[in-house]
Amino acid sequence: MTPSHNPAWAASPGWMGTSPRGGAVRATATLAAQEQSTAPLEELVTQLARELGDAEITRILNMKKMHTPGGLLWTQDRVRDFRRQRHILGPGKGRAEDALTMNQLQERLGIGHSAVLALARRGAITPNQFTDFAPWRVPSAQLEPEQVQRLVAHLKHNGRLPMGGSPKSPPELFDAKEELTAKRRR
Repeated sequence: MTPSHNPAWAASPGWMGTSPRGGAVRATATLAAQEQSTAPLEELVTQLARELGDAEITRILNMKKMHTPGGLLWTQDRVRDFRRQRHILGPGKGRAEDALTMNQLQERLGIGHSAVLALARRGAITPNQFTDFAPWRVPSAQLEPEQVQRLVAHLKHNGRLPMGGSPKSPPELFDAKEELTAKRRR
């Protein structure tokens, strides 16, 4: 029996003949739709791959309940294969800016997790994420302003940020009385 006379061949997606239902056209349309539906996934993996390894990308995609184009859960091997098939560079290649993760930020500033969160709530630093479940990233340039350095020094000395203030109107760390007291101690 030839493929054109066998109904099983007409239903297979790789068959390039015709069928009463237009199998070849439907298979092409399905492939085109599948490629369109992977565009957002490909963009997300590209963004994540600039900074993260395949294991971390796997965790994020599964936490977001995203599936492979074939409808499977992600594994590290599937992420690697997805990147290779689409020529997506791996971690550290094509990095846009020098950004620090939460752990790197804690280590560089010498403060704990809660202190970094307090700096973010105060508006001294503005962490961002590529997507839900991705690690926070803070550009290292945000750590350079004098106000941030003073807040970190205050955190290390007192264990907390000064009272009051908001991101739009941060408080002065030292009022005139405290500055006079500090000068007298010298």
